[in-house]
Amino acid sequence: YELKTRKLNKSKSFSDPDNAIWFFGCSHVFGCGVELDETAPIRLETLTGKPVINYGIPASGPMMVEYQLDDLLKKHEPLAVIIAWPSFNRWQSGNMLGFPVFWLPTCLEDNYVPTSIDHVGCKNVWPEKWEEYKNLVLTGQLEKDNLELVKRVRKKLKNYPLVEFQYFPDSYTMELPTPAYPFLDIGNDGVHCGPLTQIKIAEWVKDELQLLL
Repeated sequence: YELKTRKLNKSKSFSDPDNAIWFFGCSHVFGCGVELDETAPIRLETLTGKPVINYGIPASGPMMVEYQLDDLLKKHEPLAVIIAWPSFNRWQSGNMLGFPVFWLPTCLEDNYVPTSIDHVGCKNVWPEKWEEYKNLVLTGQLEKDNLELVKRVRKKLKNYPLVEFQYFPDSYTMELPTPAYPFLDIGNDGVHCGPLTQIKIAEWVKDELQLLL
């Protein structure tokens, strides 16, 4: 239910994906630690007067962005696309339900305790996938694969205005803007950025969009 509510616009109704601004990312875009009206997508909708859909998913990586885009582009066309790229050390793998299982560097720690989020990988449940993820991280191949993914996504979106950034610096291979780092404030969960940072992100994205639209 909470995932669906983040796709609401400021009037609390569901936005039509066609001719809307699609905003992708992980928990920062979703708005962990802030209220719905304090997220960057809703702030951006207020600033631009255009419908903005929050497609942020907590605990997700770059592969999830491509996964979502491929599904949406089958039937819809965006007005513009905003991507706050998740860390390039994150990985998704399929499971028997077809939903991507999420892996992050913390999973490699010996004392890692799985969270209550059911799509976060666990080496005791998926030992083969854990070994695959471990090898990808340790060899540096994962970041290379994710950066190739970015190139694929850009080709798929070549006919649409595209703004890319990260909430915090991550990749040394591909430099992306980090317009609100270090964060101005922290959300009420004590981990994610707060409402002032989300406003700064929305204002930066608006300025970038004005150059493209």
